[in-house]
Amino acid sequence: MKNQILSDGQCPQCSQKNTNSVFQENSTGGYWECPICNLQLQMLAPNHLGILNQRGIGKLKPTVYDKNKWGKRVLLRKPQFEGDDCVIKNLDELNDYLVTF
Repeated sequence: MKNQILSDGQCPQCSQKNTNSVFQENSTGGYWECPICNLQLQMLAPNHLGILNQRGIGKLKPTVYDKNKWGKRVLLRKPQFEGDDCVIKNLDELNDYLVTF
């Protein structure tokens, strides 16, 4: 699919503000979380990251997203992380989704 946003572990919200922030593993739920804005993501097979619809609380493990191991992944939005309608296609769509939580 051509129209999609990819993430290599950089927080898509912080990168728009020219802030460099790499996801860390959340110690409470097994998700990935931005240490700056607390955006949470779930790693999904085969090559997707689902943006959760609630923020984390900053309890993080030292494990940092390794783009060499997991590569770039397509960003998806809730509620189901299934189908083309969940794929985030551009920055406007990403920002519209991020203001909902």
